[in-house]
Amino acid sequence: MTDVQRAITEAPAGAIEVETGQPAVTTLITVTEDPAARQEIVSALSFWIAATVGLTIPGGPASSAGLEVGDRILMLDEEPVRSWWHFVELVRARPGRPVNLLVERDGSRIVREVTTDARSVTDAATGEVTQIGVVGVAPAASPIEYRAIPLVEAARMGVAETWAVTGFALGWLADLVTGDLDLTSTGGILSYAATLAQAAAVDSSFLLFLANGAVVTAVSALVVPFPPLPGGHMLLLLLEVAKREPLSIETRLNLTWLGVFCLGTLFLIGQFNDVMHALGAYF
Repeated sequence: MTDVQRAITEAPAGAIEVETGQPAVTTLITVTEDPAARQEIVSALSFWIAATVGLTIPGGPASSAGLEVGDRILMLDEEPVRSWWHFVELVRARPGRPVNLLVERDGSRIVREVTTDARSVTDAATGEVTQIGVVGVAPAASPIEYRAIPLVEAARMGVAETWAVTGFALGWLADLVTGDLDLTSTGGILSYAATLAQAAAVDSSFLLFLANGAVVTAVSALVVPFPPLPGGHMLLLLLEVAKREPLSIETRLNLTWLGVFCLGTLFLIGQFNDVMHALGAYF
């Protein structure tokens, strides 16, 4: 929790004056005694993040266009970029379009043309599907603060994180089945190694964060409903419950081999994409 969030949560009812440095702005926030209203304000706050490239996805639009870690994004199509979130907003509004980025690198200013990827997203409230632009970059990592937390709280946070990553993995599979996922964006071992190398060069604590995320992802992958994985065996058990009789050994073997084929295909696609990215001949 930041100082601003803590002030909104704990301060007496009335006006709170918030001063920011970049940009230099003074804002008055009026809070009431209602805890729910205060929480809504806290939830609406976003951290200010500089528009500096922290990671690039190997083979992604930004990487292919020559953007590098440490580049500070100044302008997009002649529009000054105020923050990372402003940059994201500008990119999202330009799906599948070429944009010119003015970046600062080692004291010099250069221009790179990046063609954004178009991605489909579904509004959770309305169900409306829209196209957004992405370029395959992440912001520079903020300092990570470590603090001791009670065992029960740690367990709760671990479960919540694993559940969130599991939902992401299942959503990824759903997009793959429906065709909403662009297979050319799937990376393999080389992409993961390149991302780790970038993270290690930027901040060792961020590398630890990514490694932790990899562990959570690996655990979450166990529930993916492919028969070779535990989640696949759970799926087979559910099928037996639905049929009210055990599956034959032949059926189990066929489904298991189907799962192996699907996992192997995804693995090979990732490695193929990595090779194409490395050769600069992406089809």
